[in-house]
Amino acid sequence: MATRWNSARPTWWIEYLYPEPPSLAHAACYLDAFAVLIERARNAGAQVVALKMPVSGQFRRMISGEDDFNRAIVELLSARRTAFHDFSSALDDPRYYFDTDHLNRAGLIEFFNRHLKAIFLSADLSGSSATAPAMVVARSEEERMRPPYLPPLRPR
Repeated sequence: MATRWNSARPTWWIEYLYPEPPSLAHAACYLDAFAVLIERARNAGAQVVALKMPVSGQFRRMISGEDDFNRAIVELLSARRTAFHDFSSALDDPRYYFDTDHLNRAGLIEFFNRHLKAIFLSADLSGSSATAPAMVVARSEEERMRPPYLPPLRPR
């Protein structure tokens, strides 16, 4: 499967995403919105787990201010006793990306099998806890093992 990986694209994309140098002052409104989102989800009975999705190493190295942002997000999540998993460097191979920073189907399946499946299976998704599950539980073991929101693979 061909990807839209292009070594020149990250520069353009970084300039588009960050027309001004990233700063914590600018990120504060997003962090505040994220805190509100966590509270709303919990108030609705959801279990909340925060993930930082994989991005290519080339793209990741071009983002300035990421260490400061990581500290701020860890502080925010720690204060709210919210689990956090940083998978930003989990998949560096360009074949797993649709473009510079979005997983393609193969990347999503690999990410699910290596990391997400264990997180989903470790959570209490039975609905027996005091809070409602954050996702719908599949009915069969086969459905539970399939990455969510992907259609079933057809046998060849």
